[in-house]
Amino acid sequence: MLFSSVAATNWIYASLVFCSVRSVYETDDNLVSLLNLAHPLKSHINELRLLNYKLFLRTGDISDFSQSKKQFNRVFAQIEQDIDAFSSQTFELMYVSETLQAIERQVEALRVLMGGETGLVAIEEESTATQSALAREQSISIKLMSSLTTQLNQLIKHINLQNYAEISDDVTSANYSWWQIIVVSVFIMSAVMIFAYILFNRINQPLVLIKDSIRSLSEGRFETRISVTSTQNEVSMLARDFNHFAEVTQNLIADYSKAKVTMQHKKQQLRAVLNSVPEAILSLNEEGYIIDINPAGASMFGGAIQDLLGQHLLQFFAEANKPESIDDLELDDESSGEYEGLRMDGTAFSLWISVSRIISGSDDFVWVCVIADITKWKKTNQQLHQMTSELNTILENAMVGIAFIRDRRVIRVNQKFEELFQYSREEIEGQKTRFIYPSQIAYEQFGEHVSQYLSVGESYEAQLELVRKNGDRFWCAMAGKSIEADAPQNGSIWLFEDVTTQRQNEERLTNLASIDSLTGLPNRNVFNDRLEHAIHKAHRDSGRLAVCFLDLDHFKHINDSLGHKAGDSLLKEVAKRIKETIREGDTVARLGGDEFTVILENIRSAQYVGKVAEKIIHAMSQPYFIDGVEINISPSIGVSLYPADGRDVDMLIRNADAAMYHAKKRGEIISSSILPI
Repeated sequence: MLFSSVAATNWIYASLVFCSVRSVYETDDNLVSLLNLAHPLKSHINELRLLNYKLFLRTGDISDFSQSKKQFNRVFAQIEQDIDAFSSQTFELMYVSETLQAIERQVEALRVLMGGETGLVAIEEESTATQSALAREQSISIKLMSSLTTQLNQLIKHINLQNYAEISDDVTSANYSWWQIIVVSVFIMSAVMIFAYILFNRINQPLVLIKDSIRSLSEGRFETRISVTSTQNEVSMLARDFNHFAEVTQNLIADYSKAKVTMQHKKQQLRAVLNSVPEAILSLNEEGYIIDINPAGASMFGGAIQDLLGQHLLQFFAEANKPESIDDLELDDESSGEYEGLRMDGTAFSLWISVSRIISGSDDFVWVCVIADITKWKKTNQQLHQMTSELNTILENAMVGIAFIRDRRVIRVNQKFEELFQYSREEIEGQKTRFIYPSQIAYEQFGEHVSQYLSVGESYEAQLELVRKNGDRFWCAMAGKSIEADAPQNGSIWLFEDVTTQRQNEERLTNLASIDSLTGLPNRNVFNDRLEHAIHKAHRDSGRLAVCFLDLDHFKHINDSLGHKAGDSLLKEVAKRIKETIREGDTVARLGGDEFTVILENIRSAQYVGKVAEKIIHAMSQPYFIDGVEINISPSIGVSLYPADGRDVDMLIRNADAAMYHAKKRGEIISSSILPI
């Protein structure tokens, strides 16, 4: 456990160094204080290891164990204070906190192992006391045997004196008794010696076994065990305590081996990470000379790792902005870590550097540098900046309004958009596009319609009536498309152009092509289209329709006598009166000159057509007042019916025209083959 605690403390140092390397884009001011806290913890654990070694070299003096207990308690208290102080500074470093918790558990286990009534110190103290007691018992036994031998010798001497007196009386009897005494004496002395030998072996053998076992344990043979007998004596208790201590020590050594393997794996992982990152990672000594560098750093500086070791870092900086020392790199805030560098072959490149000071001892430290080659990044950034400037210039000088819209909110607009809708970009950027639509309904309908196109990556074009800030409505041509066809939610680009004038011109051209410019009535082309449509409808519905062809009698005299202006005014008034006499769904057209045509759809009978014709004649026969002159003029009307007088446009018009001329020739007003005239 002691070795595992020391290894864990060293791992904390390695973790803190790794934290500083991994935090190259940040400066962690707590690292120095953390390492300062780890140093006393390591020193106290080393002191604990020294006390452990001293315990195995015991002198046999009981007072030494009492002193060892005090020293162990003092060191354990200091270690707990160091761990508490260290934990309060590393609560945010999860992997360090877990290691500290493991050390704290191991230290507590070591306290239990070393202290208490069953701890190693108590066991060693009890062992020493037992050996001292056995030594005293052995000394007493030897003294007893010496005293017994002395007494026996005295008894033998006394007996010999008595026997000598008796032998003096009887030589024959004395010789026989003398040999008996000798035999008994030899027997008694042999028994005493055998008893002393057995007693010595029974005391000395367990002590030798325990001593040899302790020596084996100290030599690293942690599987050593002492056989325990069923007897309850001091030797058996000492053997059980030794076996427990050996088992705990063996488990601690196994844990230490696992921790060592784990530490090696983590070291290999850290090395793999450092070798795989694209940035250069260097370690420098206090003077700034390279003592370690990863493969990315060697590639960046254009040399082999062995060639770069021992080189001074500042020699790879260009002279234009070369710092004076490594301290200047650490404290430099003006350049934001960006410098111009030189490779070993002299080629220039741009670099970004971060420098951190790592304390490696009481007064020693190393520099850890992270360097990134930002040459391509700076070039790309410059190109991007130039491209952005060009695009902004194009955007702001475009002849159409441009808007970037996301989720129907205005993200950005150009100057033409501001002019088009009379809003400043500060007013509308971030706002919903509802403000450009004339109504909420138009806003919602447009959104539903457009989403069908943008959601599948298609572009959308339309002309809508939009509204400016002052309330004026105008026709606007809109074209939009999603920035990303697969992700329309990322926004779309829209183009806006005022086409009000264009639409007005188109409507004017359309009117010129389809509307009589004098009367505002449909012209011949529109009349033919409407008549064809009416014929198809009557055929589909099995209905009937009528075509009336009429002109003004002697209209040429009006132009000749009163002028073309008066004639035009008369034609306008005639067109007005005809429109007022027919239904809203019927058609009145001017074919040219003084010729007019009327289409009556869904007629019920020929009598109905006759009444409408009479109504038209009545309205047209009323006096006209043109420039203060009263004019009286009569019309002539020819009527043809579908399907009786024709089933196509040309036939119906020819028959109506023929009926009109027939009426003029006969001096009639209305002419038709089927009308009751």
